[in-house]
Amino acid sequence: MASRRSSPRLRGTTKSSKRTEWRTQGDTQLLTCLSVVALSGLGGHAFGSFKERDGTHMWLRDSLPYDLTLEDGGRPMARVMTYGYESAVARSKNMQNLEDLATSFHNSLLALVSVPTVRPIILVAHSLGGLMVKQVSTAGYSPGTDSNALVRQ
Repeated sequence: MASRRSSPRLRGTTKSSKRTEWRTQGDTQLLTCLSVVALSGLGGHAFGSFKERDGTHMWLRDSLPYDLTLEDGGRPMARVMTYGYESAVARSKNMQNLEDLATSFHNSLLALVSVPTVRPIILVAHSLGGLMVKQVSTAGYSPGTDSNALVRQ
């Protein structure tokens, strides 16, 4: 039986789905000044890796937006998302290497900067997620390509 390979995507920090996809909570993207993207590590989970052990507090959802607020009224200034990708080790049929994972992540980041309102992006990563960020940030970019939109001129 062939296994279905899910494509990685960014998603908001909601619990409702284990699928990987772009999502943001409510209208946060209309009122925010920057984006925070978190990447879990090897064997991690896009939501569970940032949640307290045996608890319900997920710091990306429950704390970070309230720590990053606008001075004029305390509204959140960041939309917080997680990047989900297949990182299981045991019984995994995933054949992607670091370059493949980084390329998928890079393409997802391009979607963030291809909108009319471009926001700065803060990346929070650990373990394999950190290696993916490093791979994306050290890849050579050519003048005039879409990749240049990720780098502040």
